[in-house]
Amino acid sequence: MAWTWKAGLGLSGLVALTMLPVEARAWAEAAEVSQIPIDAGAPVGDASALEAGASDGEVAADAVKLDEFAALRERVRILEDKLNDETRVNEASRKDSETVKAKVKELTQAIQFSGFFDVTVSTYRNNPNIFELGNFEFDIKKEYYKYFQVGAALVFADKHADLAVGFIDFHLFGGLIPARGNVFLESGFHLQVGKFDITLGNDWQYYASLDRLTISAPLTTAVLMEGGYNDVGFRVLGNTGVINYAGYVLKGAANGLALGGRLAFVPFNNPFTTKVMDTQPLDIGFAYLEDLDQDGKSEQQTFAADLEARYEFLHLQTEYYWRKDLLLSLHREGYQVSLFGSFLDNCPVPFGVFGRFDHVDSSPDDGAPRTTLREITAGAFLRPFEVTVLKLEFNRFIQGNDDMHGTYAFAQLVIGYK
Repeated sequence: MAWTWKAGLGLSGLVALTMLPVEARAWAEAAEVSQIPIDAGAPVGDASALEAGASDGEVAADAVKLDEFAALRERVRILEDKLNDETRVNEASRKDSETVKAKVKELTQAIQFSGFFDVTVSTYRNNPNIFELGNFEFDIKKEYYKYFQVGAALVFADKHADLAVGFIDFHLFGGLIPARGNVFLESGFHLQVGKFDITLGNDWQYYASLDRLTISAPLTTAVLMEGGYNDVGFRVLGNTGVINYAGYVLKGAANGLALGGRLAFVPFNNPFTTKVMDTQPLDIGFAYLEDLDQDGKSEQQTFAADLEARYEFLHLQTEYYWRKDLLLSLHREGYQVSLFGSFLDNCPVPFGVFGRFDHVDSSPDDGAPRTTLREITAGAFLRPFEVTVLKLEFNRFIQGNDDMHGTYAFAQLVIGYK
């Protein structure tokens, strides 16, 4: 069967030509230019494809055209190879881009961010500035290779930033622990190096205003522990389910170092569960810390005992401190008892009420008069959202000194984020 291609294909011919595969279209174009008959079954360059009776000049011209057609087909093949190569490169680039995006997404999801900030309103008697912007805290948790964790709490206040907590954690078992708050809610064993809140008493769990249901800290923290104890060093944390413990070696308040630890009993926990608990029904703890100078002599000794219990909507928190400063020849002791009633379920807006009694004594060893502070606190809080707390508090010193006396009133709004 022989096909003869003529000039002037017309519109329908062009449409049909464009719908042919690249190779067939190139073949047809070359044949159209040469206007020679081509046998569909004959190979390119075969003289038998020429019509009978053609002159020698026509045959030579047609042979040139066939060579040009063969060269055209080769160029088309090269272009197709290049197109296929570019397609493979684009596909590989697309897969690499998707892999990078997946890694970034995995890394972002693995890092846990949280934090809070607070605004406090008081009377002129409390503070010359009625409105006061408190701390802005930014917490980070990140786990590496199952056994390592990085935790940090950055605090921004008064135009400066401070690394309140920052540690590297190695845990043989157990999961991530918070940078601040209760670090014993989950069973596990942890080795940490860095800066952290020291587990003396039980108020260390509530240093952050989002965790604390009251506005002010108890006198045991504010006065006796001078705002709370936070230090740099190494510590071991563990929780078996019914016993939790901590041991630490710290930089200390003096030029030497500090040694101490805490042992607590949690008798109503289930030691066989791996579930992370939000709270613990009963926690009874004992802690000791001793500051040593460079020669190993004791400079300061602190003992603490604490109890925390929860039953239905009631929450009891109490702690006792005894602290002796050998350099200042001064010993202090005190206690606080706090009771909370939280109505968080079946209420349009979860709310609670609280009351607290504080007592702190400071006794110089040289026989000077003892200083006593006694304070009662009452208040309420609303939790309209999970990470938002509105607090109202009244404080009255039953017995005070020149700096702490009279009645105070506060309101505070705390907004957290996760």
